[in-house]
Amino acid sequence: MTIRSPQLRLAAISVVLGLVAVAAFVFLWPSRPGVTVRLLVVPRSDAAQAGHDAEVLAEVVRSSDFFTKVAAQDPQVSWADFGDKDADRRARWQKTMRSSADEKTGFLTLTVRSRDREQAGRIAQAAADVLTRRGGEYLAGNPQVMLVDPPL
Repeated sequence: MTIRSPQLRLAAISVVLGLVAVAAFVFLWPSRPGVTVRLLVVPRSDAAQAGHDAEVLAEVVRSSDFFTKVAAQDPQVSWADFGDKDADRRARWQKTMRSSADEKTGFLTLTVRSRDREQAGRIAQAAADVLTRRGGEYLAGNPQVMLVDPPL
């Protein structure tokens, strides 16, 4: 089977158009910058509990209850973007808020993604404030949650 010149030309054009489409998507698609904040969970008694507590808080920050507390913390954030219905608000919040915990150290990392970097920073700071002031409400033993790295 021989590839004729028109077939080769069509294949080359298809490849070039595909590469242009991928490049356009990567470079022109509006990015959602992330703002990261790190906290440390310090248990009152058992040091081994820190990792577990951080993992619990990593899940809690994605909840509707936590969203409500964060929204009350900073009324200057445009919370209307999250919708009126609880299901819509929760889905949007879970896309906006990313969390991870280090079970060995008790570090909790929150990353807030938003098209508006200033708004992402305000949300991250409000979330950190809620955790440092009220994080113990979600955990047994009332551990201390300390801000280690402010929003960047």
